[in-house]
Amino acid sequence: HTFQAPHFIVAYCHISRLDVVWAIAYFGVVSSLIPLCGIYEDYLQFNPNHNPLLLVVWLSKIVIALFMQIMAAGRISLIFAILLFLVLVIMTDMKMKQPIRLLWGLSHGFAHIVAALCCLVFVECAIEWLIDEGIVKIHDAGKTAAVEPTALASSLYQEYMAHFSHMFINVTPLFQGNASNEFHDTVHQSVASMSAVQRLHAHAYASVLRLLYWLNGIPLLQATLSLFDLPGRIAQRHTDLCSALCVEGAACMLSHDPTRVILVKRTTMVTYAAAIFLYFVLLAIPAAGGVFGTWLALTLNIFKAQYNEGFSSLRIEHWKNFLKLHVNKKGDLEMYALGLRRVPKHWVKDPQWDGNVLAKARRGGFDKIDNKTSVPSWAWRKPSKWIPRRESRKFTPEIIDFALIPKRPSAAASCDGNLEETSENGYCASAGNNPIRARTSSI
Repeated sequence: HTFQAPHFIVAYCHISRLDVVWAIAYFGVVSSLIPLCGIYEDYLQFNPNHNPLLLVVWLSKIVIALFMQIMAAGRISLIFAILLFLVLVIMTDMKMKQPIRLLWGLSHGFAHIVAALCCLVFVECAIEWLIDEGIVKIHDAGKTAAVEPTALASSLYQEYMAHFSHMFINVTPLFQGNASNEFHDTVHQSVASMSAVQRLHAHAYASVLRLLYWLNGIPLLQATLSLFDLPGRIAQRHTDLCSALCVEGAACMLSHDPTRVILVKRTTMVTYAAAIFLYFVLLAIPAAGGVFGTWLALTLNIFKAQYNEGFSSLRIEHWKNFLKLHVNKKGDLEMYALGLRRVPKHWVKDPQWDGNVLAKARRGGFDKIDNKTSVPSWAWRKPSKWIPRRESRKFTPEIIDFALIPKRPSAAASCDGNLEETSENGYCASAGNNPIRARTSSI
């Protein structure tokens, strides 16, 4: 009685990567909490000496407070949390007792929510640490900073213009307007004396120059370097959001004023969420994999369940099993469960394979018995073309289990003496009250 996942879960897993699903689920759980304004200041007040034990205590306190905030006032986060709990309870093995299954599934969901909250706390603390240490440049409208912060991540373009732009001074004149115009004039003056191929090359070169001249007017380099300035942009958006959400600059990690949310521009919130998502997933995906793997290991060893999910995720190529079905002369169905402890990795051709030319010659040259009936492959003594390069008992299949299903009485035979009981649809009933749902085509 193994657990069978619902069809929509199986289909979704076939078309999606699980790490992407975890990243979206984790970010959805914490989406209603961002930004955590003043979280780094709260940490410094609680643990000014950076004691590891106090760090664990502070993190536990913050995670519990954030979880209660989701349950009390969360919207999108609450929806994702409920869906996460529901899906994980459904995915828990059904052969477990229902109360244990429910508690174990809820514990699995709570562990993922705690991991998501820890990832958010780390990212938000890192952002405020960058601001507090002056590593990134921000412009706070409510404050006039007397000291200019170091522009480590916010002045890549300025550093290029000051130290590296002069190296390309001999290249850029080709893209300037005067050089381009002179080249066009030269082409038009000598176009009459050119061959068709030369005119084609000249026009192609002129088109490339026009394209480069047009690109020279677009700040591509500045736009490209700004992509690497993502920490500075995140810090600026974080400062803008906290200035709008917090009253008089006070820390409002868990107390965003709902009336001040309307002061935040939607573009500011969307760009901030999209920017921190890039860093959030770098923590969320390994955390989700660790939580899910730990849960599977505990389920396998404690509750003896989730074998399919546990062993398939390990991708062990050995310990393979398959069924071989055989109908004997009496009509009974014999089922053999065959197992292989180790799967060979190196193979060679079997010289005694019954499908080669010599084996066919030994059987009469035409692969026939008495030159009348072909020998099927399942009757060969050596049906496998490949064999392991090294012989070992571990490579020999073993019979793990056996089951026999006896032949049932023929439905047609049971109707021979009861032709009047045959229905219009061609079904008949045997003696007693149990109908045999077998088509009596012979009748």
